[in-house]
Amino acid sequence: MLAGVSPNRYLGRQVIGARDDSVWRAAEGLNTVAMPSSVQARRFYRAAKQRFDDALLLLAMERTTAAVYLAGYSVECMLKALILSAVPQAQEAALLARFRGARAHDYEWLLELYAEQGGARLPASVVPHFARVNSWSTDMRYTPGTMAAHEAQAFVEAAIAIITWADGRL
Repeated sequence: MLAGVSPNRYLGRQVIGARDDSVWRAAEGLNTVAMPSSVQARRFYRAAKQRFDDALLLLAMERTTAAVYLAGYSVECMLKALILSAVPQAQEAALLARFRGARAHDYEWLLELYAEQGGARLPASVVPHFARVNSWSTDMRYTPGTMAAHEAQAFVEAAIAIITWADGRL
């Protein structure tokens, strides 16, 4: 399953989603961390957690395309939380205005924006995971059919690595 974390095991043993907004655990053993202090960053952070929980449920139900779509959306939300946590509150409104249109769903653009705010570059250990998820698009919501289970699992594993990295930066 998912790098030693099966969706059922994850769902059964972790504090996830709306049940506890004070922590995020993308993989077993991850230490609990504080939520972002910014209200806007917290909103995206919680959305990332909840969409990821939904992705795992869908993966367990073999609804692979939808699982990948939501796992990708959770990566986007986590990157936005990371960016918002890097700016003073007075700059949040201007930054939120930039989160509009197709570009706001582009992971590479989001990482560049994070770097512009003084954020760190992806570490070498996360780059291959980013390469896997970088094919994600909001257009997936229009894709009928079911993705191969091994592809969906690999995507979710990559999402876990990215989300874990981002969470550690908050």
